[in-house]
Amino acid sequence: MSSRVLRRFASVFGAAATTPLLCAGLVGALGTGMTTPLLVVYLHSVRGLPLGLSAFVIATVPLVSLGGNPLGGRLADCVGARTTAAIGLLIAGGGTACLSAVTTVLEAVGSLGVLGLGVSLALPAQNALLSHAAAPARWQSTFAAQAMLNNVGYGAGGCLSALMIDGGQPAVFHTLYLLDGLSFVAAALLILRSPYLRHEPPSSNGAPPSFERTPRSVLPLRNVDFRRLWLLSTMVYLCGFSQLHSGFPGFATAHAHVSGRTIGMAFVANTFLVVLAQWPALHVAERDQHRALSLLFLCAAAAVSVVYLSSRTSHVTSVVLVMAAPAVLALAEALYSAIVPALVNHVSPVHLRGQYNGTFMLSGVIGNLVGPAISGLLVVSHPLLWLLVLAGSLLCVLPILARVGTGRSKS
Repeated sequence: MSSRVLRRFASVFGAAATTPLLCAGLVGALGTGMTTPLLVVYLHSVRGLPLGLSAFVIATVPLVSLGGNPLGGRLADCVGARTTAAIGLLIAGGGTACLSAVTTVLEAVGSLGVLGLGVSLALPAQNALLSHAAAPARWQSTFAAQAMLNNVGYGAGGCLSALMIDGGQPAVFHTLYLLDGLSFVAAALLILRSPYLRHEPPSSNGAPPSFERTPRSVLPLRNVDFRRLWLLSTMVYLCGFSQLHSGFPGFATAHAHVSGRTIGMAFVANTFLVVLAQWPALHVAERDQHRALSLLFLCAAAAVSVVYLSSRTSHVTSVVLVMAAPAVLALAEALYSAIVPALVNHVSPVHLRGQYNGTFMLSGVIGNLVGPAISGLLVVSHPLLWLLVLAGSLLCVLPILARVGTGRSKS
């Protein structure tokens, strides 16, 4: 692996402008990792909500994000990315703290709605702020470092919650959700204390906010390169990333007949492999970006195919394949983090990076909403059709990759 790539990757952590922003993401991910995997368990076992209804209530977060992401991007451009990110994180902290005391369905929906609104406001603003903090030549390594730290936070948070939980004691869950709320507050403080940047929108540096209507000609979906990136991202989320927690475990349980323990170990392996794969993924991306994009989609299609093959072999081989599929998907996730966020900011005008990032994040939201629905319809009763739809769709978009330009940051 190129030592130049390693030096560039390491330099991101020592930069005064980017380090506080990356640490804010790590702290927030640590809190989220403590609570998100246990949310259904908490609502059902501790608060007494019906299991099916608990899973439905959780959909409040992505549904709110459909409006929150574009709003967060717009606010980032109008009142400043720093201010928007901090406000969003504080709102998310309040929603998480409220979750610690919910007793009814309406209270759970309201708390999750506040949490989803806060997170969806903060994320596009944080990405825009990172793009202002780092030089364009360092965007790939910066966003790769962000993804790596976030996954470290999720994994560490999950381990901490596993150590703290002893049965279904409400007091422990109450503490976990309060700690998660405090992690959002700490992340907001880190962002507010980060140095002001030369390329931040003027409203972040004391100028009055501007809410002038954005000309239609520069709206994100009017940009051809942006539309292609948005379509590619939607497809890889819908047919690849969203399947990790929906189609993969459903297929492995119904057709490969592996244990829940094996599936849990596969999830853990995915989390750690995303971290380990970030360095080699960045190396591949910097050598040939278009080839790396093709590899991303091939890995996602291969992961779906490996899961399908697990139902056509012996039990021991099935276990190995079920463990291997999330590992293959981890490489796709690492490649995505090293390539796509940087490309989005390359094709966006400097003064509209918030809106471009906010609109782009809808691709993940939509993919994570539609992907599990497709799996729910096909994975148990029509497994071959599930494979053909997902893997076929991922392979069909490969010709579009050749027309995805690297773009240039516009002013």
